[in-house]
Amino acid sequence: MKKILDEIKATVPKKTKRIPNWGIQEQQAMKSSFYKGYKIMPQKYTHTHNKRIDIFAVNKNNSSKRKAGEVKDTQKARLKDVRQILIAKKYPLCATEVALYYNRDTIIPQNVRDYAQEKNVKIIRTRLTKTKERQPGVSGFFKPKKYLM
Repeated sequence: MKKILDEIKATVPKKTKRIPNWGIQEQQAMKSSFYKGYKIMPQKYTHTHNKRIDIFAVNKNNSSKRKAGEVKDTQKARLKDVRQILIAKKYPLCATEVALYYNRDTIIPQNVRDYAQEKNVKIIRTRLTKTKERQPGVSGFFKPKKYLM
C-alpha cells in the first residue's frame, strides 16, 4: 500500500508557490531609486500603533533620515491609504519621507492627489497592472465595481 501511495505522490505535480500581485509589486518598490543608499526593512511592525508598514528604510550614513512606503493593489486610491502611511511619520518610526505605490491602472482621484501633496506623500506608480477582476458569483454577488470619474 505504501509503494502505491509513493508512486501516486511521485506522479502528482507539486504545487508551486505563487507570489501574489502585491508581493511582486512590493519587490519592485524595494528596488526603486527612492530607497537608494538606504537599508531596507520589509514589513516593519509598530507596537504603539499596531500597524505594519510594507517598506521601511534607514539611511546607512545618517540614521535620522528614514523613509517608509506602502504598497497598494487596489482599483481606486482612497484617502485612508494616505492616512495609513502618515502613521510612519509619527513617533516610533519617525520617517522623514513617505511614499505610496500603486499599480499603473489604479484610478487616483484628484482629492487623494491633493491630500497627498498637502501631507508631503509621494505617489509612485509601478509597471504592474491589476491582474484580476472579481468574477460574479452564483447569485450575482461580488460583481466588479465600476468607478466613474
